[in-house]
Amino acid sequence: METATSLRRARSRAGLTVREVASLAGTSAAAISTYERGRVRPRVDVLERVAGVLGLDLRLEPQPANAADRLVHLLASHVADMLEADPAQFRDARRLAHDATGDHADAWRHVVDGGLAVTIAVLRSADPIVQPLLSDCPLLLLVQEEDRLELVRQAHG
Repeated sequence: METATSLRRARSRAGLTVREVASLAGTSAAAISTYERGRVRPRVDVLERVAGVLGLDLRLEPQPANAADRLVHLLASHVADMLEADPAQFRDARRLAHDATGDHADAWRHVVDGGLAVTIAVLRSADPIVQPLLSDCPLLLLVQEEDRLELVRQAHG
């Protein structure tokens, strides 16, 4: 998930204001605000402090180099987050996979038949071998339009 979106959502879940996070992380409210809007990427040391305040573990993972692949990766990660937050949505994911007709439809049926944990692991995979499978993922249809537009902006920004 994009840093800005992750920070904003984590702060909201923690029930903290921008000022509270800034104070606890030893930075300014203006800095936290710019990080949450995606205007500036925080240095790793600052991100570690902010993540600690929000109860997050900092995890670095390789990202695709071009915008189209970044978008697919962001969409897939978003679907994984959705399924993790609300496992009841997995029923819709299974239906989408079993109704799919694309080049990788059989692979996606196999993935979802492996269960929720397998599906989330595949959606979050940074393995280049998985990229073509993610590019033809029927589960991406679970992403709401407003979230999709935000992820498109992030992929190109």
